[in-house]
Amino acid sequence: MCALLFMNTETTGLDPGKDHIVQLSTRLVSTTGSQDYNQLVHPENFATPITATKVHGITNKVASLRRISITQILEDVSRQIEQADIIVGHNVEYDIAIIIAEAKRNGYHNLVATLTHPRFGRDGGRRAAICTRQLAMEYFSFLGESLSLADTKLTNVYQRIFQKELVDAHDAMAEVIACQRVYNHLRSFQLKNGIDFQADIVCFED
Repeated sequence: MCALLFMNTETTGLDPGKDHIVQLSTRLVSTTGSQDYNQLVHPENFATPITATKVHGITNKVASLRRISITQILEDVSRQIEQADIIVGHNVEYDIAIIIAEAKRNGYHNLVATLTHPRFGRDGGRRAAICTRQLAMEYFSFLGESLSLADTKLTNVYQRIFQKELVDAHDAMAEVIACQRVYNHLRSFQLKNGIDFQADIVCFED
């Protein structure tokens, strides 16, 4: 059994080059069980804009009460990534990109190397990533259903598959749990029907 690291971030915006992580949540699933990790980042050199707060509900005041620095979180997630074979997320390319950006800003060069080619990717790398958003697009396409861009959001995919609303959407930990459930459903569908979806991220270039 591969060790899977389900991952989600909430951030100050959509540009990894200038935006920051405000919450990082993971669930490491292996033969020994599962381990959850969920932290808000203490905002040392940035402020969360109101537009981002309206999405995920994390204010500067709430985050400032936490004393977990981004460097501590990078150390923690580095250890988890080292234990994983595959990183799974919904739009996981963005989550990995912003972790790489934070790692570069804070001098975590080993983490950057771990998440970039040639050490990362199906083409000989130690580990790879799977995007449940891409998996869902292939799944619904196989069923003959078309999806708009909005339909591929985790909340909509979850609703469409399980016929129930995703509670606490845009909380990173809630989305990690939802992502795992979506992945398990899609993976079971693949195995049952002998289908090979191609939704893995091949590599990230440094």
